[in-house]
This record gives sequence, structure tokens and C-alpha cells, in this order.
Amino acid sequence: MDEKIKRRGPGQPVKKVPRGKKRIQVSMILSAEIKTRVDDVAKRNGRTFSQTGEMLVERALAVDDVLRETKLTLEALEAIAREKFEAEMIRRGYTKLRVRGPQFPRGFVWVSPEARGERPGFKPWDEGEQPPGEVDVRIEEEPK
Repeated sequence: MDEKIKRRGPGQPVKKVPRGKKRIQVSMILSAEIKTRVDDVAKRNGRTFSQTGEMLVERALAVDDVLRETKLTLEALEAIAREKFEAEMIRRGYTKLRVRGPQFPRGFVWVSPEARGERPGFKPWDEGEQPPGEVDVRIEEEPK
């Protein structure tokens, strides 16, 4: 009775891909949120759910390859992309403003050079004034 019970992993055994076959049908279980997001992307791009799913899997595998080759975490890669994005926005003359309010989950907005300049007939709100129907939002210049 000392024999150990050999267990196999969950699900069916992995099948080999038949030679000469270009497309293989697979099935997977997704959360309702992911299914809805893939449906939305498919509809927006005029593709089927299967085409969109394959595209997203290819992208995810490409990101995994980059992360493995560069020995970076996803967070570090996002920070690099954000840094380059911010540098490009600043180069184009945009200003990053810190904003506090429920409608700004990221905590900041980018303001174009045209929007920053005063337009003829435009009078800025006085201290304490607020446009009708707007919630209280504080805007602060992003430190450089």
C-alpha cells in the first residue's frame, strides 16, 4: 500500500497539433467581464470573436516574449512607455494637470496648448466660482 497514486493534471491531456492543419479549434472558459470586453473589441474592429481572441492571444504572447527577453516586469515596461508618452506630450506643448475628482480616476489630464490660452471673450472663473452643474474639482499644475 506504499504505492503512490499517480495523478494527472486537470482537464484532458494535451493533444498534438496535426500536421498540415492551419487552424485548430480550442475551447476555454472566460469570465463574463473578459467575454464582454472581447465582444466589444471584435464589434469595434468588425471582426469575429475568434479572430479577435486569436489577435489578443498573439499580442499577449508577444508581450511575454519582450518581458522575458528584457528581464523587465510589466509594471517597468508600462513605466517606460508612460515616460516616453509624457516626454512626447510635453514636446508637443501639452501641460499635465493634476485633477482631483470622481470623474478623473487617473488623477490628471493633458491640456493642449490651444486650450490653455485664453480665447477672446473667455473670462476665467473667479476663486470659489463654479460652472452650474459641475462638481468641485481642484486642478494643480504638475510639478516639473
